[in-house]
Amino acid sequence: MQSGAAIVQGLSPESALVVDADQDYVKAIRAALVDDIASVEAVTSISSAVTRLQGNGHRLVIIDSSLGGDPTAVDLVRALRRTRPEVAIIMTSSTHLTATQVASCFEAGADEFIRKPFHPQEFAARVRAVSRRVRRSMAASSASTGERELRATA
Repeated sequence: MQSGAAIVQGLSPESALVVDADQDYVKAIRAALVDDIASVEAVTSISSAVTRLQGNGHRLVIIDSSLGGDPTAVDLVRALRRTRPEVAIIMTSSTHLTATQVASCFEAGADEFIRKPFHPQEFAARVRAVSRRVRRSMAASSASTGERELRATA
């Protein structure tokens, strides 16, 4: 059987950032991703995430949507999607969010939304699914760009 790392080919093994103030969930996320990602970095605030994401090659960012501050979690997602479209973004929350609030996470650019508590096996499966979608999207975008460049030089 393939390891999770082999299955999640679009992710660099050391590239996950978890943005969550609840250390129990950070531990649960690390445990859920142990087969897929060699190292999971964690920060406890959106402002810390902004700092860590500057110049780093994280390919997966998991953000607790209930973290407050300025910028907000949704602001971080919007900025990531605009500047780093190759990043897989998963939002989580242990608080009850309305359908409108969850929809705003997706509209900002989140690839997935997972409610806490979660089952580790399901969490890992959702990460793999998101990374496959992001990888396919980026491959299609690269192919499209390559075709345009070929036409421009012809």
